[in-house]
Amino acid sequence: MAVTIPPDMAGGGEHGPPQNVDAEVAVLGSVLFAPNALATLEIEVKLRPEDFYSGRNRIVYAAMRRLQDKADPSPVDAVTLLAELERASELEAAGGEAYVRSLGSAVPAAGHFKHYAQIVKDLSQRRKLMIAAQEIQEQVFSFQGGTPDLLEQSESKLFKIGHDDAGGALRSIADVLHVEIDKLEKVSRAGVSMTGTPTGYKDLDELTGGFQPGNLIVLAARPSMGKSALVTNMAENASVDSNKSVALFSLEMSETELAQRFVASQAKLNGDDLRKGKISQDRWPRVLKATEKLAAAPLYVDDSS
Repeated sequence: MAVTIPPDMAGGGEHGPPQNVDAEVAVLGSVLFAPNALATLEIEVKLRPEDFYSGRNRIVYAAMRRLQDKADPSPVDAVTLLAELERASELEAAGGEAYVRSLGSAVPAAGHFKHYAQIVKDLSQRRKLMIAAQEIQEQVFSFQGGTPDLLEQSESKLFKIGHDDAGGALRSIADVLHVEIDKLEKVSRAGVSMTGTPTGYKDLDELTGGFQPGNLIVLAARPSMGKSALVTNMAENASVDSNKSVALFSLEMSETELAQRFVASQAKLNGDDLRKGKISQDRWPRVLKATEKLAAAPLYVDDSS
């Protein structure tokens, strides 16, 4: 569906689409000063020609990428760039020779090229968001299907903007090492082996150092071996004892069953007795205390999976 940007958003005035042409020019000029910056822009920032608002800046950046993408990459400077634009019959559309040569003198600080590029990328995503919002608004009046389908399509549009070409997926090893060395130094000075989230099982925590950020851990066993009980106990221990936020998605137990299991564990009671109401009056204070403790923990459950 064709999208028409409203007149008050089409120009470069007060209500124009989000843009910063100065930042775009600074990116292009930085590449002329430091051609190696182009790889960083593509890999780390994921900057694409379509992220540039200015048509001529978009053409110039695309030409820079073509020079680098050749089987035998060409250096990127004013001379090679002009030659590439001339070869592609794009020099006039790119602003002409004078404009291309002026890019190198319009850079506040070439070393800040990643910051300039992030500004360009961020504003590009905002423009995409503006267009998606208009499409959604138009579909509210014209969509022929049901509202749930419209909501799903709208969510898909917004999700795509947030995740397509998302920056920061790749980091240089220097940045990673800088963070890790600081972390390892703190652990060494503290003299502790627990670097992650404790499971509440001492022997397991000594082997693993706790659950580490970014880890995907699969717990596998034959049926009726206690997998669910172990996972819920780990979730309970991490949330109640270590005050870590935990989200538990259950395919088997309802939220009521999970709540009863947590209460029985904290109150040190038999779960079957609690479920069947076989709790004597003198043990009810333990149930209430366990309930208060669980209610204060950052523990969340979802049985809708």
